[in-house]
Amino acid sequence: MTQEERLLFCDRCQNRKMTAELGLVCGLTNQKPIFEKECPDFTLDETTIRDDEDEETSGKAIDLKHRLSAEAWEKLRQEQHLPKAAMAGLSIGLLAAVFWGIITVIAGFQIGFMAIGVGAAVGITVRFFGKGVDKTFGLLGGGISILSVALGNYLSILGFLSSELGISLWEASSSFGATFIIELLVDSFSYVDILFYGIAVYEGYQYAFRKVSPNQLIELTTSLDQKKV
Repeated sequence: MTQEERLLFCDRCQNRKMTAELGLVCGLTNQKPIFEKECPDFTLDETTIRDDEDEETSGKAIDLKHRLSAEAWEKLRQEQHLPKAAMAGLSIGLLAAVFWGIITVIAGFQIGFMAIGVGAAVGITVRFFGKGVDKTFGLLGGGISILSVALGNYLSILGFLSSELGISLWEASSSFGATFIIELLVDSFSYVDILFYGIAVYEGYQYAFRKVSPNQLIELTTSLDQKKV
């Protein structure tokens, strides 16, 4: 076991102790843990269970790669599914873009902050279906987010033209063409839109990664150790 993996156990033990010199140590020995597989003095602190749930649901990222052994890290990577994440992310991104366009036309003005919701929805979807820990999943979430936001704005402009002229979306698209609509989109673009676009990409990237609580990391390490026995 690595020291980080041992400390995952210590962090949930009633005997843990924090020192200024060494950081987290065992309160019984006042030293860093040296056990292998399991500690005979481990006593679960029940109050830490709720903390795990809060940490995971609040979306706080855990630096998995630096807290796990190479074997445990590879185990998580094997559970990834990039094609499924891409399909689900694109589907949600498309639905979010259409919804954005509809709401914008109904409201009668461009709602830039909806980009934030689009980015979050895409990122969470990529995380749920992909279970990704590699950087590729973050890039996927951020890429789909920016495409979805751009499509939402495009559909909004198209919807405005259709509503003002009393024609269908298909007729508006055929009459004006994509180039004209994109020019209108660029002309209406503002610094605030850049901010919202940036937040959407950030959320799409950040939320796309798998979140694992400390207790789940402990279970993963324990299951790998049991297989070796």
